[in-house]
Amino acid sequence: MSERAEEAKQAGNGHLAAGEFVRALRSYTEAIELCQSRDHTLFSNRAFAFTKLGQYARAIVDADAAIQLAPTWSKGYFRRAEAFRLSGMPAQALQAYCVASRIDPSDEHLRACCINGATEVRRAARRGYAFVGVGLAIGLSVALALFLSESYAKGELSSSASLVLVALSLCTLGALGGAGARELYRHQLASRAAAPLTSNDAFVRLQFPDMRVPKSARTAAAGPEHAAEPGDDGAGARHRRTARPTNKYKAFRDRAHPTSRPPPLG
Repeated sequence: MSERAEEAKQAGNGHLAAGEFVRALRSYTEAIELCQSRDHTLFSNRAFAFTKLGQYARAIVDADAAIQLAPTWSKGYFRRAEAFRLSGMPAQALQAYCVASRIDPSDEHLRACCINGATEVRRAARRGYAFVGVGLAIGLSVALALFLSESYAKGELSSSASLVLVALSLCTLGALGGAGARELYRHQLASRAAAPLTSNDAFVRLQFPDMRVPKSARTAAAGPEHAAEPGDDGAGARHRRTARPTNKYKAFRDRAHPTSRPPPLG
């Protein structure tokens, strides 16, 4: 790791310790783009910062990058597990916890995470059945109301077979509605961990338009995550200088500082 990359990493560690997670993103991104060896700890630390900011999908991307660079390092899997757990996907979290525990069986904390993760998976399964149960209960309630309705009192539904058929139909519809609500809930959870459209490096650069990293340092790292993009120093420098972050990203960036442009790192 170069001296500049090490300085950026230490700055990021300081921002993490101070709870300045958005600023930490900038420092770690600078270190990643400057570090030609692509240190896996940088991705792990940035994943932690993304997790603290509630950006779980981006945290998973960085955790996976750390795992790819260091497959036998347990903390990369732990970062992945934490992001999945907080995004409401306990099954995926448990899988990552277990891998981390197998890599480092002496870590009692990882072992406890596996036990707690298994418990949470069972709870999630029960919550899934609860959706169907609630729908079934609604169907039964409607059927009961029908039995006691004025129409029944007048004899319009005097046939027992008709009553049973109506009750079964309502219960079935209620159960199907509950199952549909369960699948919708699962889809919403999965969308939280879906891979983002922009890379993490590009996302951070949108928050800090004044961040400058030499093109040679950015292209030295292998992989599409750190490939040169339009707006890099050189032919696209003019585009980069005039680019402005969208309102969505600006709101995210402004958590770190009230001004429109962040101060440079000391």
